[in-house]
Amino acid sequence: MSSRVKLHPLSIKHLKKSHPWVVKDTFTAKFPTDETFLEGLNEKARPFCILLHDSDHPHVKARLWSFELNKKLNDLGPRVEMAFKKRKDLELTKHRDSYFLFFGEADALPGLFGIMFKQTIVLQYYASIWSKLESKLIPELVKACKKTFDFSPSVYVQDRNKGQRVSFRHLKGAQHSDIVVNEFGLNYKVKLAHSYDLGLYPDMSAIRKKIFDQSSYKTVLNLFSYTGAYSLLSLSKGAKEVVSVDSAQMAHDWLNENLELNPQLHKENHQSMKKNVKKALEGFIKQKKSFDLIICDPPSFSTDGKKSTPALKSYETLLPLMKKLISDNGKLVIFLNTHKVSWKKFEDKIRPLSRGLKVSAKLNLSEDCPRLKGFPEGDYLKGIIFSKSS
Repeated sequence: MSSRVKLHPLSIKHLKKSHPWVVKDTFTAKFPTDETFLEGLNEKARPFCILLHDSDHPHVKARLWSFELNKKLNDLGPRVEMAFKKRKDLELTKHRDSYFLFFGEADALPGLFGIMFKQTIVLQYYASIWSKLESKLIPELVKACKKTFDFSPSVYVQDRNKGQRVSFRHLKGAQHSDIVVNEFGLNYKVKLAHSYDLGLYPDMSAIRKKIFDQSSYKTVLNLFSYTGAYSLLSLSKGAKEVVSVDSAQMAHDWLNENLELNPQLHKENHQSMKKNVKKALEGFIKQKKSFDLIICDPPSFSTDGKKSTPALKSYETLLPLMKKLISDNGKLVIFLNTHKVSWKKFEDKIRPLSRGLKVSAKLNLSEDCPRLKGFPEGDYLKGIIFSKSS
């Protein structure tokens, strides 16, 4: 039987509204440290929910598992299978072979994310308790994969730690660390056990498709270009000039590897620029350049080599410069990738900086990356498409 724990009144209120986290407070300090599941007590000191314990996390100490008190690990298999079935029903493999199989709390698998790269699954643990549940999880994972997709996968585990240290473990059938995946007809190299990020962000796949579905762009500027997903997609859609700007040599080397995997692209139309983004923008302004599409997706903390700046604050400098480089019928797409900043705070910050532009569309997680109502932390990826005001 699981231990019963008292919860802060606010935690009770949030859980009843289906917000799935119990965050650190004076009540969680009294939680037992060695139990997988806990029974949360309501205002009347009666059990009302089952919580997945997460004592190692610095902030989230427990995550909602179920309001049915008998649902614990016996419910794991059906949850995994349901998540797999949702992805099969989306028919994602018609256009790409990298996608999320399950997406944490939104798939009732709190703190657990799983990405399919061809026939390899990368499990990402945002709650360390999952490492203790592997003996139950992996058989259910393999079983669901065989039933839903008719193959037995290789499995890797990545511990998503706060320090962003590279932490990969090879589990069932894992034999290699590089995989070439295809997205919308383009090949990308995914490198496992190489760096904290894997080289391609499947949570942005649906967004990439949306940006290019209805429009084509002759000149494209990809800022914080990383391994070049937007750059390659631009070239595939007929862009005559694509410039990829990133200050990291590793990013450009990886981007070049991706270009080599796609001999059908006109690589002569692509330019890699290893440079600080601000300085690159200032240089383009001096050259009186303009671009039909500008993509800006800074990391959570962008750097100029000397200091790091939160992504949201970096727009104070970057957005006024980007505005000067948009062609008359061009688009500017900006992103913020953090659960710590709400949509409201993002828009409040960007609104005065974007005067002279109009919002054409907003971009959210979708398709294989569902959002959970009442859980703003899960809606971490935010994007806005701007065009010039008429």
